[in-house]
Amino acid sequence: MSPGSKIALALFVLGILTYLPYHAFRHDSSQEYLRLAGEVEEMRAGNDQMRSENEVLRRRIDASRNDPRVMERQARERLMLAKPDELILVFPEQDAVGEN
Repeated sequence: MSPGSKIALALFVLGILTYLPYHAFRHDSSQEYLRLAGEVEEMRAGNDQMRSENEVLRRRIDASRNDPRVMERQARERLMLAKPDELILVFPEQDAVGEN
């Protein structure tokens, strides 16, 4: 290798070594990293909330499938079923009353 090419290579390496720290610290990439890290934390918090909501819904589904009291209540409310000694009173919806 000739002395001129060694100097050129040394200047090139020095330029790269000078540019990389400038680019890493001065560039917007550090701000972008902080913004993305904040978004990740928000998403993790949202995932935790969704997990707890899913657990509540799983328990409700399990209860509606396996708990006879819940099944009876749902049948009575949705299908307006009654026991032989009961009377069901149906009141009109509030919107329907206001229209008359």
